[in-house]
Amino acid sequence: MHKEYCVLKMYMKLILFSTILIGGMTIVNYKMYGEGVGLSLQIGRMELFLILIFECMAIILSIPVFLKTKDMRIVLGDNQKRINIIINKHKIHWFIFFILLAQIIFSIKTENGIVGHGSTASGTMISYLFNILKISVFMPVYYVVARDKSKKLYWINIIFWIGYEILCGWTGSILKVVFLEIYLRVREGEWKILKKLICNMNGITTITAILFGAGLYRYMYAVKNMIRYGYTFYPLGFVDGLERLVSRFTSYPLAVVSVQNHDSMAELFAKQGIWYSEAVSIFRSLVPGMLMPNKSFRTMGNIVLQSIYPDITNSTSSNYCVWMYWLNLFESNFWGFVLSLIILVLGVIISKKIIYLFDDGSRCVDVLYFFLLFSLFTGSSLESLLGYGYIGMIYFVIVMWLFRIISIKRLVAI
Repeated sequence: MHKEYCVLKMYMKLILFSTILIGGMTIVNYKMYGEGVGLSLQIGRMELFLILIFECMAIILSIPVFLKTKDMRIVLGDNQKRINIIINKHKIHWFIFFILLAQIIFSIKTENGIVGHGSTASGTMISYLFNILKISVFMPVYYVVARDKSKKLYWINIIFWIGYEILCGWTGSILKVVFLEIYLRVREGEWKILKKLICNMNGITTITAILFGAGLYRYMYAVKNMIRYGYTFYPLGFVDGLERLVSRFTSYPLAVVSVQNHDSMAELFAKQGIWYSEAVSIFRSLVPGMLMPNKSFRTMGNIVLQSIYPDITNSTSSNYCVWMYWLNLFESNFWGFVLSLIILVLGVIISKKIIYLFDDGSRCVDVLYFFLLFSLFTGSSLESLLGYGYIGMIYFVIVMWLFRIISIKRLVAI
């Protein structure tokens, strides 16, 4: 295993540790945490333990599946040639700078994209344009492929990206940036002390990272709620910060909800009368309203929350254990399950193909493929995995091609 893959193993252990901690607290205290806090438990501790085992198995599987499939390619036509996207590194940084700056200004003025706020520009062409460009989806690609540590504008863009995500009420990009940077530094042979700690003391380093993250999250949680709901800035205590942080890292609480409320979830799914809703959900963020007028249906990631909170809107969604997600879908509608499974396989293949189109031969993009697989194994819905994933970059790629930020070339495979 390459040394930099120890960073990916550490990320996996971070989620695994959080899952075991929250799962253990749920079993011992017999009460729910995180997003499942509104559920009154009615299943036994043995069932809770089995759910925890299945959740942990899914998380652990991400590493071996990544290592087994990262070099697999599906080639159509002449297998001696491959299509690659070449980034113009002289133009890309200024292009990203202006797109991010425009996005930030637009969001501040109209509240577009900010969680808990309604955009004053909703329904306008410019709002639709900003929403389909999905700059945040492209930013991890930019971070890895257009990396230029000596260029100040590169780092300004990264700061703008994090700032934009926080402005919208999201803090997950901070964790992604931290692990992307550590991965790339270790790969480049830098930060040798950290590299030794990660590779030789992976478990201890992971726990230390969680404790440090808890100290930071107690403030970030207050910032997030201040942006989303207008609350007064009031930091959490360290223990509360730790509990809320690890709750964000695991989908175990909703996995429990999906098992206990499986009957009501199937009823809520059937009540919509749209058996293919999960499969077509990937198009909600990709297709204009005039072509897809009905975008108000609920997906499993929303229905699992609706089964606890009946009045919850259809505009929110959460991920939960991959096994339970697909079992819920199978129980709700067999043909919807089959169609969704086909879409999943095709979507993951296409997403991987898109990721490796940006590979310049250095294989730095391996980390992006890992995050794609990890999202799959931790229960991302089809909509979040595909519609809001790399497939969602299609419009942004077209715009970059039109402005000659990228070029598409057919290269001879080595």
